[in-house]
Amino acid sequence: MKHPALSIRSFCLYPAFILLVITLCLNSSFVSKSFAEGLVLWYNNLVPLLLPFLLISGFFLSMIDWEHPNRAGCLILLFLCGLFCGYPVGAIAIGRLYKNQVISKDFAHAIMPLCNNISPMFLMGYVCNRYLNGQINTITVLAVIYLPQICYAILYYLLSKKQLSILHFKPIKKTAHLSSDDQPNHRIYLSETAGTLSEYATAQDDNYMSSVIENSITTITIIGIYVAIFSVLYDLVIAFTGGIPILHILACYLEITKGLSELSALSLSHVQKTALILSVTSFGGISSLCQSMHILKGTKLSFICYTFGKCICATFSYLIILLLLS
Repeated sequence: MKHPALSIRSFCLYPAFILLVITLCLNSSFVSKSFAEGLVLWYNNLVPLLLPFLLISGFFLSMIDWEHPNRAGCLILLFLCGLFCGYPVGAIAIGRLYKNQVISKDFAHAIMPLCNNISPMFLMGYVCNRYLNGQINTITVLAVIYLPQICYAILYYLLSKKQLSILHFKPIKKTAHLSSDDQPNHRIYLSETAGTLSEYATAQDDNYMSSVIENSITTITIIGIYVAIFSVLYDLVIAFTGGIPILHILACYLEITKGLSELSALSLSHVQKTALILSVTSFGGISSLCQSMHILKGTKLSFICYTFGKCICATFSYLIILLLLS
């Protein structure tokens, strides 16, 4: 007997898929143009800013001895990756440390909005220079983006019902009755598969550098695909909603590079436009959330908690700018 939830899901999924295919076929030139625009945005703005950090973080994560990890060093590396390397490097580091029991689930949930973030290079080199044009000083921008995320992490940490055990690490002991599939693998490198970024594979010491390079290229490529897909979704939303202002603004939260570009062109007041730009920057875009979902898919970490935290922080960034500029 089929489960009712599965029947309802199938009933909704197939018509939606058919409708989407028909829509794409009827607007093939429109879709191809939007997809190309998304790839150009990705190539010009994300590849130069993100690929070097993917390579650096992948190199240092691959050097950790997971049998006897230095917990203080791992936490320092986590914050460096999360705060300075940009999406989705923070999610990669959080997933690796959590799967190897260096950090607890509650601690991971608390820091996900903060440690899976845009990089300061993207914030200052792209957002501030291109869209804010020096209208707000850099210190204020950094405070508006990061203070809500720091406060959220602290509050989540304090209000969590479960006891956090960041330094509590129990290594898994190998026993004779464990099968080959159950044996813990302590020499782990981030690896790619055809459909997910969340699986890991063992690599030999003599080719770990090539593995890091290949995985970084794979990750940046999949990010480009997400950027292009959400660029198409953005254009479809605008085309089929008739340019309704509120829907136009909400569509900008789909993908950060596309959203910031469109927000800067909207006929809004200086205060509203600045607040929305920094709100989208704090949120990171649904595209970035989906990229992180791939990274965290192999863990038991809650994607809903991460999304909720991002929404809260984006809302407070918006309100803080309204208060400051008004």
